Amino acid sequence: MREFLFFLLGLRAREPRQAARLRRIGRGVYRTLAPLRAEIVRSSEPIPFAQLDRGAFRPLRDGAAWGGVLDCAWLRITGTVPEGASDAHVLVGLRGEALVYDAAGRELDGITTVFQQGDLPHSAGRERPVRRVDLRPGPLELYLDVNHTGFIIYPVGAGRFRGARLARRDETVYGLYYDYLTLWALAAATDDADLERELRAHLDRAWAAFRRGDPAAARAELAPALAARSESDVEYWAVGHGHLDMAWLWPLRETRRKSARTYVRQLNSIEDRPGYVYGTSQPQQMLWMKQRHPALFARMQEAVAAGRLELQGSFWVETDTNMPSGESLVRQAVVGRRFLQEDFGLDDEALRLCWLPDTFGYSGNLPQILRGTGMEWFQTIKLAWNTVNDFPHRSFHWAGIDGSTVLVHMPPEGDYNSRGAADNLLTGIAKYPERALGAALLVFGSGDGGGGPGEIHHELLAREHDLRGLPRVRFARAQDFFRHLATLDVPHTHRGELYLEAHQGTY
Repeated sequence: MREFLFFLLGLRAREPRQAARLRRIGRGVYRTLAPLRAEIVRSSEPIPFAQLDRGAFRPLRDGAAWGGVLDCAWLRITGTVPEGASDAHVLVGLRGEALVYDAAGRELDGITTVFQQGDLPHSAGRERPVRRVDLRPGPLELYLDVNHTGFIIYPVGAGRFRGARLARRDETVYGLYYDYLTLWALAAATDDADLERELRAHLDRAWAAFRRGDPAAARAELAPALAARSESDVEYWAVGHGHLDMAWLWPLRETRRKSARTYVRQLNSIEDRPGYVYGTSQPQQMLWMKQRHPALFARMQEAVAAGRLELQGSFWVETDTNMPSGESLVRQAVVGRRFLQEDFGLDDEALRLCWLPDTFGYSGNLPQILRGTGMEWFQTIKLAWNTVNDFPHRSFHWAGIDGSTVLVHMPPEGDYNSRGAADNLLTGIAKYPERALGAALLVFGSGDGGGGPGEIHHELLAREHDLRGLPRVRFARAQDFFRHLATLDVPHTHRGELYLEAHQGTY
């Protein structure tokens, strides 16, 4: 996670000139059309939308702190949409997380700066665009249910409002921003000296064109490098993910709220990004949506039916497997499968995968339990955390105590929060002992309140799907990857417990 947070910080330290160029390009992406006003109602605990006292809002100035650690608030954003602004964007600067509603109480979008603070590049800088806003000419009124869980998610600091505005995006400069970032990141990550030299020459020419005031010409300078095809014999199968701990550094009420913010963000991305697949686990979080956000839940059901929202694994939550009894683990699977079948119409074929990316070690009894409850594939990244012995495989068969076997894949990057940049893709292949199989899983996005994949993930991967110097990338469901992996000759078998050599005694 530290690597994710300081991606641009590391590049900036090594290449401050390139970082300054990117910031300069980014400042040209959005042009203000009109400022928006903000008002606030503060609270220590969440207030449901239906119980808001709309007469209690008070003005909130730009730069003001709106809450401390784990505090809640409602922000009301108002203004006037001018004629001809239907293609504009509402930008909100907010240190924290928010679920955005319209005046009728419909969930529009989730915005967040969690795990995206400071040095993660974003074309809007400290601001975040709000999608699904009705921008017909006339009054604009939005409500943001906000929370602050601390800078870089840890419980320190304060939530701070950094303004809101209506702005138009320059699509040429926006495209240039991510063209430039993609190729700069590749130039910084590659070991191919000739490729690096070519890429840096393209970047220099593009920058010269941008300085002349011609961003279209700058994009044209980068186009040949972006059109050069991959020569790799390895392909990533990429699925979006927003890993969300049921309990970590916040109260349970925030897990419920983080779930809603994440789901609405990803449902919007599914609708906006053709071919994109988002994966989610833990039926408990889906049940909260059914109970608290029925309109979102209906959208989830539609996305599952369309094959764009993948329900990963059958366990009710991503459970520990060392402390519970065998009966408890069986119940996790039985109850989870029943919910996914009854509420989403899934059949046994769609429930063959066990998804436990972050559990702290795996009992040798688990393969027997998985096979007995209809699962034959298993995904984790956790053994990449070993502190002494590097676990020798990433794709392998796992034989339990009774001899039952399941097919295992551990995404070779060793993360379920990949940002999908060039160094992530290259690092994963370098760490993949079974790369001769030609296929690996990429699980990308920001978890624990980061809301899953955001703008940067999508824009980078859209340019990297078939790019010289990198493995190829396709969007796919994790179960489709496992179905493909099962047709290959996976050579190794591990027998018994999958022991985690990290924070022993923590479950």
